Amino acid sequence: MQQTKKTVGQILRLLGAILLVSAMGVGGIFAGADLPEAVKNGCGIGALAALILLGVLLIASVIGAQFYKKSMKLSVKEQQEYFLSRKSEAEQDLDKVVQKIVLLRRLMKGFALFLLFFALAFSFLSGIGGADSFSALSLFPVYLCYGALSRLFPHREKFKFEGYCAEKDYPEIHALAHKAAKALNMDGKIRIVFLNDCNAGIAKIGDTYSLQLGVNLLDVMSSDELYQILLHEFAHLTKDGNPTDKEYALFADLAEGDGSVFSRLTNILFSLPDTFYIFEYYIYRLSASVFIEERADRAILEKGDPQTAVNGMAKLGYNNLFEKELHRFIDDHYYSAEQPRENTCQVVNEALRRAIIERGAFYKELLLKEIQPRSASHPIFRLRMQALGVKDFEVRLPDHTDAYGQECKKAAQELSKEIAETIKDDYAQVREERYVKPLAIIEEYRKSGQTLTAEEARPVFDALMAFSYYDEAEALCDRLLQTTENHFATAHALYTKGCILLGRYDKQGIDFLYEAMDINHNYVEEGLSMIGEFCCTTGDEQGLETYRERALFLGQKQIDEVSHTGELTVKDRLVAETMPKEMLEDILAFIKKSDEGVLSEVHLVRKLITDDYFCSFFILHFKKDAEEEKMARVYDKIFNHLDTRPEDWQFSLFVYDESLKQVMAKIEKIKGTKVFSADEP
Repeated sequence: MQQTKKTVGQILRLLGAILLVSAMGVGGIFAGADLPEAVKNGCGIGALAALILLGVLLIASVIGAQFYKKSMKLSVKEQQEYFLSRKSEAEQDLDKVVQKIVLLRRLMKGFALFLLFFALAFSFLSGIGGADSFSALSLFPVYLCYGALSRLFPHREKFKFEGYCAEKDYPEIHALAHKAAKALNMDGKIRIVFLNDCNAGIAKIGDTYSLQLGVNLLDVMSSDELYQILLHEFAHLTKDGNPTDKEYALFADLAEGDGSVFSRLTNILFSLPDTFYIFEYYIYRLSASVFIEERADRAILEKGDPQTAVNGMAKLGYNNLFEKELHRFIDDHYYSAEQPRENTCQVVNEALRRAIIERGAFYKELLLKEIQPRSASHPIFRLRMQALGVKDFEVRLPDHTDAYGQECKKAAQELSKEIAETIKDDYAQVREERYVKPLAIIEEYRKSGQTLTAEEARPVFDALMAFSYYDEAEALCDRLLQTTENHFATAHALYTKGCILLGRYDKQGIDFLYEAMDINHNYVEEGLSMIGEFCCTTGDEQGLETYRERALFLGQKQIDEVSHTGELTVKDRLVAETMPKEMLEDILAFIKKSDEGVLSEVHLVRKLITDDYFCSFFILHFKKDAEEEKMARVYDKIFNHLDTRPEDWQFSLFVYDESLKQVMAKIEKIKGTKVFSADEP
């Protein structure tokens, strides 16, 4: 249905473009009927010259967009410095930064109007040149006109508010929302939808305020605390709190697109301005979001109770910490039940309450020493508390015995039933993948006497971690790290050990993660993210400085070298592989042993990334009738084998598909790249 509506919109814009161009062309024909032939010829030649000039400009726009993208490929250090400078600009004068992005949107709209005017003027001039001139040149103004109309009147789906609750069913919660809106002089309908989280959000859809409230948030918030949160949310939709709503709409239109041929053709017209606007708006959101959030907090200072607000905000901070240690408070695996549970939200609510009671003192300590991440989208709790002029806070859990509390409980109950209904069709399949299979791996491991090698341990590690069997996983880590001679096979054990220690707020985990990253680049992205988050959460300034230095080095290495191991194109420098004969024979022996009759061919080629860095690419060709489950199993086995080999060597594993057709033709021309064939002994 949605695609049908988009197609109808495209057809209507196309018809509109044809009618406008035709009307202007016919008008030109009539206007030029009594003009001298020389004038009409001049208009036709002028229209053709204008067409050529615009064509040149559009080609320049496409080329310019490519050059602009290349100019934005900065080093990691340059990217960081650029982002920090933009963030400093937003902090010093947010209004000036906002005005810049507003001006860019207006220029984008102005460019679309220019194209529309040009298309119509061009049609009129070509019409003056005569019917033959207009017929020959009419296609291009239709294209221009369609492109302009698509930007001036973009297609947007009518929102249906499916899943939103009725106000009569939740009068107390709606009353708080109306009270907050009225305090900020905001009129309009309010619709509320409940979500399975501990957050609040808001958006303006037409004349309706769409309010999203997490049932975990409702369970721990008193009505007074929720009111302060709602003041903050509604403040986001005031002119001061949401200064770039139209700019966001344009960004969303450009970023999402619709994937149609019409859309791709239209984008050519706006290549350079689109590229520039998307980049500028993205940087604006990254650099200014913290300060926009601070503006929304002003509503609490002016219309609310800062102390109550801080008490409520602390619970949001507690929830973020609780989510990192769910296993402490929820013992039962979600998919252990054979049928979908109908109490999902209530279980989490009870666990969160337990966490606040049992870990509240520790959570408070962390919140009061947390460091603001450079990439933060919201101010950290400590800074918000200071901005609101509050010196301390107290976290109390509401008993929810009043009418408001009963609605909070009802929301959790109803949402739990909706979740169970939504997942019931796929539940058995998901349960098989997330519970039955990992549990079977664990049970097999336990029955085997726990005699695993580091090369075989990855599936067991993943299964143990999925079930939160951290003590057992750590014991396996320790044994493998003490007994494994193949240092390159220990990266996953080091990574797992690091994750477990950081989960216990033991900073020794950082060293394990760094060591895992040094051995295997596959752990760099997640490892750095965990270390940075840990240092900020625990207020470890020294560790954060070390992290930032390592992140610069490792991040640049990822861009310069490692990122190229994940792509294979016809432009790459590909040569025959010259790895030691014994190594290749060993790898091929493993591939043959792991094959379950699904492989047809395997190719091997070396990619020269820099003068000093290369990667050996194995390309697996599966048989057309091969089962997906078998293919996945074979791929995982081969990947793990290559990833844990005892050599200091860089491998990459690809599965052949149509996207590799061109590069495969190039590889096949290199002698000796086919290293396995099911048709050969």
